[in-house]
Amino acid sequence: MLGGLAIAAAGAGGACSSSDTPRDECFGGIIVNGSCEAKCQPEKCLEGNTCVGNRCVLKCSSHLECLPGIQDCAPAEEDDTKAQIFVCKSNGKLTGHGAPCPFGHECGQYGRCPDDTPCNLVQCNNNPGDCQRDEACGDDPACTAGRCSDGSPCFVSTCAPDQCTSLGLECLGKGEGDADAYCALPHCESDADCPGGYECAVMRDPHAICGTDPQKGDNDVCGKTTEECIDPASFGDGNTYVEGSLCLMRNTCVRRTQCAPCDTDLDCSLIPGQRCVTIGDESRCARSCLEDSDCDLDYECKNSACVPRFGACVGKGNFCEPCRNDTDCGGAGTTMGCATTLRGQRACLDAALPIQCTPDDPGTLLNEDNSEDVCPKSPSGLYGSCACVERDASGGCVEGRCYLPSRRLDPSDPDSVVTSCW
Repeated sequence: MLGGLAIAAAGAGGACSSSDTPRDECFGGIIVNGSCEAKCQPEKCLEGNTCVGNRCVLKCSSHLECLPGIQDCAPAEEDDTKAQIFVCKSNGKLTGHGAPCPFGHECGQYGRCPDDTPCNLVQCNNNPGDCQRDEACGDDPACTAGRCSDGSPCFVSTCAPDQCTSLGLECLGKGEGDADAYCALPHCESDADCPGGYECAVMRDPHAICGTDPQKGDNDVCGKTTEECIDPASFGDGNTYVEGSLCLMRNTCVRRTQCAPCDTDLDCSLIPGQRCVTIGDESRCARSCLEDSDCDLDYECKNSACVPRFGACVGKGNFCEPCRNDTDCGGAGTTMGCATTLRGQRACLDAALPIQCTPDDPGTLLNEDNSEDVCPKSPSGLYGSCACVERDASGGCVEGRCYLPSRRLDPSDPDSVVTSCW
């Protein structure tokens, strides 16, 4: 019996050591790309993070919660729970898009070496070759910390300054000191070229169009520039230039603001308080509201969202109908443009101001009775105001032209005059 037990025991031992039995080569971990890694545990991640793809990632509900321009708030599946969540993910877009530029020149620092690594063209007072590796780097070849000769910090790139190519980002804002100004990518082809929360939209370009008479562009309406005019023969040659009714036009990645097309609330989330709602038969971004006074004059508060009183974000190009850019009002052969009032309202207007009129009071833009109905009506029923476009030496009005409607917010206050189609 003892011999039999010994044989049985030996047989059992042989079975346990058989090469046919699989072995756990990654006990307690998981295989990622063929390598064994420690398993990500949400409780060991930073607050607000969780595990996706065995990595700690930041959960989000808005693009504002992620790195500007570099990350998008995108859908993902949580590792353990398999729950559908949103996390900050790299979007693979150009570094610098969406970066703040309050002084207007910051966008020039974003460049690219031939190996697609970043470089900086404006550091060290526009002398990037002055940047030397910081002594603190020691022998670390991957260290990019540097110092200019004046002691200011700089970035050591992988290529020489003459190999650093500008990304061509431009600063969109209201001028120096605008805290909301940001770097944007011109000449996008579609929304897919832009980071999350941005759209590829048509906008005015300040360059003059070569050969136009009178000159179209490089003026107070289109913006001014010291750069040369753009030849129409170059339109479409790696750019999105087209001739507009008043200015040179081109595409640019811009933040989705009021009335921008959207699919979800996330698309509108770069502007706090915005969400995606149905306006007419389209999905558009809209600010949240409690009452009409929370919205612009040409908007009203419906279902807690500011929506156009017109019923749509864009009209058919008629007088005082809403628009988002000049192309909504007319083509290159017209003088119809999308005018923007001081309060930010946008409405179609013939920039040639072809209709003459006589102001009742040369000292104001009001023509409240407009008894002869000279000026056209807005969709709300307001007549266009008669604006004085030329005065004599004594201040008297020599010539008046029909302009957008004007009215007093407070009938008893002559200083409360605003331009509004509604």
